Amino acid sequence: MAAHRNDRTFMPPADRDPLAPTGPGGFPTEIAEADYDVVVFENRFPSFSPRNGGTADLVDGDPLWPVRPANGRTEVVCFSSAPKGSFGGLSPRRARTVLDAWISDTTPERTAARLRRIG
Repeated sequence: MAAHRNDRTFMPPADRDPLAPTGPGGFPTEIAEADYDVVVFENRFPSFSPRNGGTADLVDGDPLWPVRPANGRTEVVCFSSAPKGSFGGLSPRRARTVLDAWISDTTPERTAARLRRIG
């Protein structure tokens, strides 16, 4: 459970949707332009954190069940300004575009640059 995420945006009205493109004079969202191919940005309410520390603990004192805060990084990938839809509904060509954007963000060079910023 990620209790720190309890204040995240959840089921907002259409005019406050942070994943919808920002309209002229409208509520500012994560996506500035309505016409885009793929948008990737840092999740403002991540379940993981690159800075989680803490020591390992045990469930019921049993060393078989060690637990510790999760470390990681999360991003949001938007591939359509349509309010409804899914990756499974994309054409193979569109799906390839989304995958290419995702892959380009996980190259060793980009990953190393992120790790330098975090560390």
